[in-house]
Amino acid sequence: MRQTTLLLASMTLAVLLSCTTAVLMAAQSVAQPATVTLVGAGDIAECSQGNNAKATAALLASIPGTVLALGDNAYPDGTPRQYANCYDNHRFSDGSVFDAARTSWWGMYKARTMPVLGNHEYHSSKVAQPYFDYFRAVNGFKDPPAPVPNTPANPGLTPGKGYYSYNRGSWHIVALNSNCNKVGGCERTSTQGKWLQNNLAKATNKQCTLAYFHHPLFSTGSNVTNPNVKPLWQILYQQWRRRNPQWARPPLRTLCSTNPRGQDRFSERHPPVRRRDRGGAGR
Repeated sequence: MRQTTLLLASMTLAVLLSCTTAVLMAAQSVAQPATVTLVGAGDIAECSQGNNAKATAALLASIPGTVLALGDNAYPDGTPRQYANCYDNHRFSDGSVFDAARTSWWGMYKARTMPVLGNHEYHSSKVAQPYFDYFRAVNGFKDPPAPVPNTPANPGLTPGKGYYSYNRGSWHIVALNSNCNKVGGCERTSTQGKWLQNNLAKATNKQCTLAYFHHPLFSTGSNVTNPNVKPLWQILYQQWRRRNPQWARPPLRTLCSTNPRGQDRFSERHPPVRRRDRGGAGR
């Protein structure tokens, strides 16, 4: 069994975790477990004086592992120049350095970044094309590409989809597109819903599942309730229930999200998920 450390620094969007009983019943004699680290945030970069993306990017230099860019990555509209200049630090026109005085930026870690889309990614393009081009490193964006799978079975960087899965240690990790109206819905019968059910059904060799996406199902903030993502929650919970029928309630239940960029804390108000909302990485 592997030990997993989840560093959800300034976590800004929806993350749902569930573990099988094997995690709780692991033998104490396991020697020197490997560590898997995830560190992530959303609402990240803007080319403005008050943006804090430089400070949060500097933190990533000392944190190994997988970086999660959790949507609304380049403000305000997710344009090619905002991804190149603000999330990264090069000119979209010729690839030269955009701001020579900047010492840290999130794009420095693109080679270990596993992103998802926020709503701002769709402001400048109906299919969020700059997001897909940036993380694929095509159409004017510099190498390296992000290590996101992009196949018919795992369409992480395919416009109109943008959901995928990957594994880290004992975790099966699912990145979802919560812009439901941009991907044909989030219902069980939608293309993404069917993909998620099939994906989880095949991930039987992992002890834990983690899913992350941009929009929170509920929040105490104004205008941020997103009932469209509820079917995704239900699919994830039902998968856990099928694998753990002996548990009355999940042994591990956590949801971290923001949008708006405030802070909420929930305990048993919305079982079976325990949830924390926190602010953004730059915004």
